[in-house]
Parts: sequence; structure tokens; C-alpha cells
Amino acid sequence: MKLPPATTWLTVGSLCLCSCTVPFYVDEPTSTGSTSAPAGDTDLTPTTTAPAEATDDSAASSSGATDPGLPGTTSSSSSGDGPMLDVGTPDDQEECTPPAPDCDADDDGVDHALGVNCTGGISSLEGVVASGTPDSLWVVAGPLGAGDTFAPRLGSRAVLLSTGVASHVALDPEELLAKCSEIGLPCPSTDYDGAYDLAMLPLPLQPAPIICPKGQLPPGPGDCSATIDKQWLGDPQIAHDYSELRLTATAPLSAVGVSLQAAFFTAEWPNRSAVGAFANNDLFLVWLESEQWTGNIAVHPDQLQPFAAGALEWDHVQDAALTGFAFEEHVAIDWTKLSAAITPGETITLVLAIFDVGDRKVDSAVLLDDLRWTCAIPNGGPRHR
Repeated sequence: MKLPPATTWLTVGSLCLCSCTVPFYVDEPTSTGSTSAPAGDTDLTPTTTAPAEATDDSAASSSGATDPGLPGTTSSSSSGDGPMLDVGTPDDQEECTPPAPDCDADDDGVDHALGVNCTGGISSLEGVVASGTPDSLWVVAGPLGAGDTFAPRLGSRAVLLSTGVASHVALDPEELLAKCSEIGLPCPSTDYDGAYDLAMLPLPLQPAPIICPKGQLPPGPGDCSATIDKQWLGDPQIAHDYSELRLTATAPLSAVGVSLQAAFFTAEWPNRSAVGAFANNDLFLVWLESEQWTGNIAVHPDQLQPFAAGALEWDHVQDAALTGFAFEEHVAIDWTKLSAAITPGETITLVLAIFDVGDRKVDSAVLLDDLRWTCAIPNGGPRHR
């Protein structure tokens, strides 16, 4: 069974001109568990767009905000309920030229909406691949809702990835009622009848936790963050309504990191909290495959928790920031910068993925923008969970 691509996109240019990294250390016990084998002949068949001609320019870290830290080369074993991170806080950041903010002004291409394929953007080697549930990808022009809380972070457009129909997110609760998959379920909800459920995440995603020793390459297949397997509840583990975006890119020699901004929404709260073996614990992952890190980097820099519906403390709970769109009666995590250290000049793979955990109907979504190389200069002591 082939999953039709939601859409395709991307390419970009090179950037940045600094040095130094912030180590991001994730401490979790290792495990020997493995991912379930696929039930049936499930196949994620991607579609790609050819890379557009890229431009050389320098890249950026965002101004006026504290960098949450860059996942680096290490991870060690320790006990605890969640990930343990040592995250350096920069006292200073060198000024860098960001991707051109007007790049998405005249079209709704996914690449331009993310800030790629622009002056100062990231250049994908083979285009960008979108796979998963139908209509799961949508380019958002302007803010979601009545206010500016969820306005684009770079330019005038952002990208929304959903476990349901992404364009439904723009609807207010009254309009949404006609789109809900079942009376009595929270809205938004979408029922794809199991056609897009996966028992194994597409490679290179491998959720088994691994220990990544300091100063060494990741030891093999697995998740250096040790966050996925613990949050992917259920036996067997099923990724319902899986959708993803992915790209491969070679970093310029001046780049020391990669970052993007994400805002996460779920309709699983308040009525369907993550409790028990089959909890509704929808997940958003950012998988980085690099010389310094292999695994999930979608870990909240302040809460030190993965972007899982049952793990986060919400920034917005049925408040004014959510007024006027589909998650008005639910919850959200505000725009959050997710960052990772990379080796200058190396080739990395990024996979941005979202899926339902526990049931395939009630939707979660993530708003994405400002994907770039970074040149942050960190200087600060470690902080622990």
C-alpha cells in the first residue's frame, strides 16, 4: 500500500559564517527493544521536486531571543522520568544574515514558506519529499486565529503539517463541526480508516534509545535523545496517520548548526489525556541524521520534554491566542526554536514527522517556519532537569 505524497517542495542556498557549538546532552537509559515489523506491505512512496538554483549568502540565528542550545555530540546513561539535557545558554550571538524575509511574498511554495530556496537559505541536494496522509500539508498565509501569536516567524507564510486535513486548522469551531469525523469526538478529527497507519517508522527513523558517548560518532541505528520509544505508546506501536517532510543538505563550511521554529497543537486535550498503555499521545518529531547526532531534536528547550501530547505543559490552554481557529477549545505550545549542532561541510538528513498515537481520528498539527543554518556563539554553564 503506497501512501500518496501530501505535496512536494524545497531546495535552497548556503549560508552562515561563525563557529562554536552548544552541546546538548540527553541522558536516558538505553534499551534493547526494537520497532515492530510492518503489518502488511506498507510503503511510504515519496515524490521529490528538483532542486532549484541556490544562492550563496550567509545564514542566521534569530535576534533578540535566547538560543535553547544545540544538540551536540554526547549522551550518557542516567535514570529519570524524562530526557536530561545539558544545554549551554549563549551570552552572545554573532550577527548573521537570515533567509530573505520577502522570499515567500509572491507565492505559496513550501520551500519559500519555510525560508529555504531563498537568499540565505538551505539547499536540498535532491529536493524535498512530502509523504503521508492526503491533504496533511498546507501553506498558511498570515497568522492562525484572531491574533498574532501564531503569525509566521519569517516572511508572510508558514507551513502546517497535520495528522488530519491541514486546511481544517483555519476553521473556527462552528465551521469545524461539519468536518469532524465522528459525533462526540473533539474537533478537528479525521478518519483515514487505517490506510496511513505504520507499524515501523520510515528509515532513517529508528526509535530504540541508544547511548551516544561524548566526543564519539553515534554508535549505530537508534535515537540519541531516547525520547521516541518511551513516548510512542501501545503494543504494538502504531503510527496512525503518519505524515512527514524530509530533505538532505550539505552544510556550508561556515555553518555550525541547523534550526527551525515550531508551534504544536493538539485536540487530545482536555478530554483525552495520555493515560495507560494505549494513551492518546500524538507525537511531533524532528529527526536529524548527522555526524554529531542521530535522533529526535524536537525537545522543548525549557521543559526538556519531547513534543508529545501527554508530556508537555501547555503555553496556551483555551485562551485568546487560540481564538478563531480549529484549536480554540484545546491547547498549544508557542513558537519554539529547535536547534542542533552540525559539523561544518557535512551532509545531513532532516525528517519532520507527525503522527497520531493511541487513535487515528483526533488530530494534532504543527506549524513550521524559519528553517536555516545557524552560527550561534554559545557561552554558558550546563543546566539540568
